[in-house]
Amino acid sequence: MAGIESRPPQSGHSPYVDRFEGTSRAAYLAERQSRREKAIREDRPIRPLSPPEECCSEKEIRERNPRILLTNYRQLEILTTRIPDVGLFATAPLRYFVFDEAHTYEGAVGAEVACLIRRLRLLAGKQSDEIICIGTSATLTASDKDDTDDESAAKRFASRFFGVEAANVTLVGESYVRREWPKDRYHPAPPEGNGMERLARLLKALEEPVDVETVRNIFRELTGWTFEPDSSWRTSLNRLLLSNEYVHQCANILRKPRELDEAAWLTSQAVEHGRLVQGERATAELLTYLVLGVAAQSDGQPLLRPKVHFFIRGLDSMVVALNGNADETTPELFLSIKDAKEQHADRREDAFFPVLTCTTCGQHFFERHYLNLELEKDRSRRIKGLANGDAIEWGDGSVSGVWPTGSPTAARKPHFRPDGCRIMRDVSVCVA
Repeated sequence: MAGIESRPPQSGHSPYVDRFEGTSRAAYLAERQSRREKAIREDRPIRPLSPPEECCSEKEIRERNPRILLTNYRQLEILTTRIPDVGLFATAPLRYFVFDEAHTYEGAVGAEVACLIRRLRLLAGKQSDEIICIGTSATLTASDKDDTDDESAAKRFASRFFGVEAANVTLVGESYVRREWPKDRYHPAPPEGNGMERLARLLKALEEPVDVETVRNIFRELTGWTFEPDSSWRTSLNRLLLSNEYVHQCANILRKPRELDEAAWLTSQAVEHGRLVQGERATAELLTYLVLGVAAQSDGQPLLRPKVHFFIRGLDSMVVALNGNADETTPELFLSIKDAKEQHADRREDAFFPVLTCTTCGQHFFERHYLNLELEKDRSRRIKGLANGDAIEWGDGSVSGVWPTGSPTAARKPHFRPDGCRIMRDVSVCVA
């Protein structure tokens, strides 16, 4: 969290300021204290770690009342409920709320932040039309509907999230200038040879310094045309690719996101029916054209602007198989139970461990179900050996979150780490 006063920005290296390069608040405070003590010993002024327009502590923010506050919603909620900090917002001249990655504020979190926005407005004594609310997002759309519905979905979200009338919501988007393609375009034949090897050579050739001769050779292999660059090889390449039917069809087909193999096959089919079957050869051709399209430029702008959407499956479906023996065990990670069973068809499904992740520290754990797991409770019906549900450390250094081995109910309790970090909210027990 930081506050910024309205002063001229500091740019470049300042002879008066040593910018702190770390990200840890504790490290910053420790470094600041160390510098203060050193300056006192040497009887000289303290050289600051931040520009004078920045407030880097709650105390400075309260004293200087900065005009811009950079924070996150969790810290902001603390500030609005902590007595010393409430004065920052009481009857404050708030004019703007700015939220980056607005699409992440969904579900329970979105509802909480929406309430926080209304609370801030109430503290400042402002009406909904007195504060300009800004949310930025590249993915705040209804992907299964047309563009009109996307716009309606974005306006509906902004109206509910910021608590304003939908009629007062304005969408600011982006659109590229439609490119003019020559009417007479040549239809290239499918390239021969190893397409993936050709792609690798092209990527290598485009590294600085660019190997223009290799780019020329690859262009000839790909299109059948000779590429003779003039003073600017990028401009010459742009001019030739503009008259290429494959590049034109590629730009049209990739106006909307498509899977790579499908896009490659559709582009090839649009150039000539039955030109290439779907597979590695067609995919390599598309990727090579995309790379050349980025390298080809006119007035500093690339001919093609490919965007790669790479989706990673969440940990909620991942499982781990344990290989080896009791003395030496090696975990093997799979994205799903289906992938694990394909690799280890001889194992039962319960031989694979679901992967859990702590939402506080990011540490991963393996989930396991236990038969006849017994937990003792005290007179208050609370589980013995746990402090409000958290694991505790005994005098001998052992932790209540782990049962000793050798007993019929021996098991690792999947509740908490020794440092009290929450892992699960309940214990999974098999009652078969």
